[in-house]
Amino acid sequence: MKLKISILFCLLFCLNLLAQDPFAASKANSTPVKSSSKNGKFGDDFAAQLYLMVGIRTLETRDQTTSLFFKDQSNNPDSFYGVQQIKKNTIAWDVLVFGASINIAHDWHAYGQFEIYTQQITGFGLTLGGGYNIYKGNLLIQPNIGLGFGVAGLDYGKITNHDQFIQINDKQFTSKEDQISTSNAHFDFKPGVAFTYALTHRFALRGDFGYNLLIAKQDRFNFSGRNSNNESMTEELKLNDPSLVYKDYKSDTRLNSFNIGRNGMFFHLGIAFLLRKSDESDTDNGYQSPPTRTNTQYENNNYNNSRKPNPPKLFEERKPTPPKTKPGY
Repeated sequence: MKLKISILFCLLFCLNLLAQDPFAASKANSTPVKSSSKNGKFGDDFAAQLYLMVGIRTLETRDQTTSLFFKDQSNNPDSFYGVQQIKKNTIAWDVLVFGASINIAHDWHAYGQFEIYTQQITGFGLTLGGGYNIYKGNLLIQPNIGLGFGVAGLDYGKITNHDQFIQINDKQFTSKEDQISTSNAHFDFKPGVAFTYALTHRFALRGDFGYNLLIAKQDRFNFSGRNSNNESMTEELKLNDPSLVYKDYKSDTRLNSFNIGRNGMFFHLGIAFLLRKSDESDTDNGYQSPPTRTNTQYENNNYNNSRKPNPPKLFEERKPTPPKTKPGY
């Protein structure tokens, strides 16, 4: 993990060199422009970011082989027996991490994040949290904490229907095969650090790492199939339900919980789209649209002009005098 963090910092440093403007000196001697913000490409109007990432995580598991025996609750029951092996500290791939980070104030933010991971264990999670903003030029560092909820599962196999239906509680599954899997609902505490490097005014490179701390979990067996109307449905059973037996395969002792925990590290890398409080594309180019003149303004101007007194005449017009004639002519 230390090696991956070092690689990330090296990548950010190289991007900082590539982002330098080679014509900055010539631009400084030309037409003056607005002074740049101390926050680099984030600027003073940076409001939020939408991001999409992928990555890896570790799940707290131990080497264990488990067995499950299940008999449905109908009058002519079908049965299932399966064996599953789990490796120690399973690694899962986060195939989709989508989220949004919104600035509450200049130095604080809130975020929400949805993630899907898969490998031997498949699951999803939703995290809500917040943290502090640290601006370092084009780099934004965000230490944060969050509270997460999710569900993780492990497929055990399929039970075959040899009768009219498979009865589980008050539901009747009529499909030929019904999927059986573990369902591990969990709440966890999630401290971490996110890094966002602004490449342009709108796009950035984003990465994060942290640790999941399990707070509470609830283990169930999940059954999924279809009913007589060909509608999909699911049903759950507790691990101590009398219709199933969940054991450690080697010691043959009954188990009361799954060997799956959310405790573990995570690391993500992806892209982000930066949102602004206002779009300054027009003003940055030095163009401002002229104000629109309304009809009311035009009528008021005409009215005011009609009330203005006439200016004084500097020279009076003199009419030509007729020529004088002598008397007697």
